[in-house]
Amino acid sequence: MQSITNKFVFPNQAHQLFTSLRQILDFVSENLPFNIDAAAVNFKLKVVITELLNNAVKHAGNSETAIHVHIDHENIKIEKTDFGNPFNPNGLFKKATGQKAQLSQDALHRIYAVIESENFARFICEEIDNEELLDVNNLSEHFGLLIITKSADEFTYKYDPSSGLNTFIVHLKLL
Repeated sequence: MQSITNKFVFPNQAHQLFTSLRQILDFVSENLPFNIDAAAVNFKLKVVITELLNNAVKHAGNSETAIHVHIDHENIKIEKTDFGNPFNPNGLFKKATGQKAQLSQDALHRIYAVIESENFARFICEEIDNEELLDVNNLSEHFGLLIITKSADEFTYKYDPSSGLNTFIVHLKLL
């Protein structure tokens, strides 16, 4: 199978979310290698794409977002790019390289951003000891990042301060 790429433009409007989601899922379904469990891939993709588009509506602060989908015989790579507000909760990028900052949690996991370099972070999840009690009143805004991180094989964010470009990158392994 040759690799294939497509770009989708999302107008950052909640009422357009389902239409954009459907277009992206249809593209992936039509281009998956024949030996792949399409149902399992589509479930993960639906979760990831829904959260990326929801993030665009809630946080981008501009009129449109691009979703680039690249499929090859082993991976699906999804890039969400926009020129909206940079992702930098609580001064995240003031932390030193290698440090991690907790962004959110649920009853089972905590999500962290690990600073890889200036303006580049990798998201990771860690399980919570089931003895700890979750205070649902203190759940943070970034619960969607937890959902994407748990669904993806790799999830990163980078910001280009010279252009203002935000890029969230999701990798899903097919094999």
